[in-house]
Amino acid sequence: MYLLSKKLLLSLIILMLVFSVSLPVALVQAGVLKSQVQTSTHSLAVLSASQDNMYGNSGSSNTYKYLNEEFDSCTTIVVGKKASADGSVLVAHNEDDSGKVVIRLHVVRRNEHPGAYRLTNGTLVYKEPHTMLTIPVPESSYAYIWSEMPGMDFSDSYINEYGVVIMSDWAASREDKPSLVNGGIRYYLRRLAIEQARTAREAVEIMGALIEKYGYGHPGRVYIVADPNEAWIVQVVYGKHWLAQRVPDDAVVVVPNKYVSRQVNLSDTENFLGSKDLIEYAIERGWYDPERDGVFDFTKVYGRPDVISASWNVYRQQMGLYLLTGKIYPIHDLPFAAKPDHKITIEELMSVMRSVSTLVTEQTKYGNAIKGSFHRNLPVRPISVWTTQESFVIQLRSWLPPIIGVVYWRAPGIPDINVYIPIYLGMIYSDFPEPYKYADPDHIDMKSAYWAFRVFTNFVDLDYPNKIDMIKSYQNRTESEFFKLQPYVEETALKIYNELGPEAAGKYLADYSSGVLMRVYTEILEMVRSWQSGR
Repeated sequence: MYLLSKKLLLSLIILMLVFSVSLPVALVQAGVLKSQVQTSTHSLAVLSASQDNMYGNSGSSNTYKYLNEEFDSCTTIVVGKKASADGSVLVAHNEDDSGKVVIRLHVVRRNEHPGAYRLTNGTLVYKEPHTMLTIPVPESSYAYIWSEMPGMDFSDSYINEYGVVIMSDWAASREDKPSLVNGGIRYYLRRLAIEQARTAREAVEIMGALIEKYGYGHPGRVYIVADPNEAWIVQVVYGKHWLAQRVPDDAVVVVPNKYVSRQVNLSDTENFLGSKDLIEYAIERGWYDPERDGVFDFTKVYGRPDVISASWNVYRQQMGLYLLTGKIYPIHDLPFAAKPDHKITIEELMSVMRSVSTLVTEQTKYGNAIKGSFHRNLPVRPISVWTTQESFVIQLRSWLPPIIGVVYWRAPGIPDINVYIPIYLGMIYSDFPEPYKYADPDHIDMKSAYWAFRVFTNFVDLDYPNKIDMIKSYQNRTESEFFKLQPYVEETALKIYNELGPEAAGKYLADYSSGVLMRVYTEILEMVRSWQSGR
């Protein structure tokens, strides 16, 4: 047993008293959750007609408003540490994917390599899922939190034990003659970086070396890489070219589904990293002529023209910048980064990720006027879209140990409908509750948190005008409580860390995180049960 000081024990007792009211983890052990799940399963009959809305991959009476590239495309926003209210680096991301997809949350320990296998010569390797490439597994690796979307090559997100985070947005380059080794690297690019990097810059360098060695086996992508001190936007071209630009500490960057870097200075290695022949190769291919085009503009030169000018990209980037800076930037000249007109809070960033508005049309009026899915009826693709599988804001603070200072505020679905739940990096000393680890893409099961939240989200989306006010009230009430508890939870965790070490503090934070995860899960199940019964 651990020996605790009287003051620390008193803090723990106070938190336990709070938890006994607001965090009904005991529901699981007492069997109450099981009965709720069984009752809620009856709601599936009510939703049988809305399978198209869940999967988005079959014909329905509700005409698609978006092209495939539009609704399978994510949004990320990064706030530098001098632009945030508390001095943290903030990274927000909406993971937007359609089709038969699910999400499973995992903790991977040090030196574990899920999916690796041994060759006949004994070498441990990763095999790319859809190319012929095999890549040696690093001899040692760090622990990490893994948001997995099984079967998806480009949708997983990671946070490792040092607070290095990696996620991505789809993008497209104009490259049509890629140089690839056995089809190139795809899925394992971010995994290999997260396993080996202690800083965001290290992760960028690892990714760049892998791209230059094997080539990137996809038309293009933007990776967002951050740690508690800084963030980088890594823009990858089909083949062996790439560019990474550092996010200014006093600015914000909004990344839709296109490259966002404009002017490039590869000699400024504090702020730019990339292929040495980036400009020369573009000249060789005829994409850039200094006399004709003037200053080299990475987005215009390497981006696929129809994608970088698409309305569903430029209006979303414009709206994000407007909400954070108060300025309306012209869609033909959107900046890489912009300085906000005030310090950005986590709550504000959550609000931006929940935005269903644009500057070009009254979205809400449109969505409410047509029967069916609110989000699929919106005329212009917003930030919060009907295909959002998860949304999160990661709070990265350098002045605290990573297990305390890194908080993964995660909404398990469309963010304007779901609650952001705090998950501490201390979770690496434990594991996620079972409902969050399990999800079968071929079977809707309310014992799976993914499916429970998906059914809950569909209930609201299909009756948005009548349910959204109640949902907003629930969000505000629940998230306000989490923010109020945060300093007390972290004060206690820091005391445990100093007195007993990181493992004890990590387990404490993992228990707290599991508690809030299970609390919200049980509450949305009760709402689904009550709606199904007509209340």
